Amino acid sequence: IHQLRTELKEEIHQGRTDLGDRIDKVDERLGQTRAELGARLDKVQGDLVARIDRVILDLIETNRSIARLYEVIVRRDDYQQLQERVARIEHQVAELRQKVAA
Repeated sequence: IHQLRTELKEEIHQGRTDLGDRIDKVDERLGQTRAELGARLDKVQGDLVARIDRVILDLIETNRSIARLYEVIVRRDDYQQLQERVARIEHQVAELRQKVAA
């Protein structure tokens, strides 16, 4: 019985040692995977930040273009209103001339 107990203890000890080694290997692989994923995430984050920066710059330029178009439209509208006003005044002047001539 003593020998059987000793053999069982050795097998249990060997099993624990094997499990410990396997756990260490898995832990090492997990550490490597974590490091690789961290590096990949850092790269993706850098790419996203660069894309966001480009989109922001594009939006800024688009807003500038819209503002310029708005200014052109407002100026054109002001010009058209001014033309209409000049036409009314010219018409009024023509009517006054006809009244004075009569």
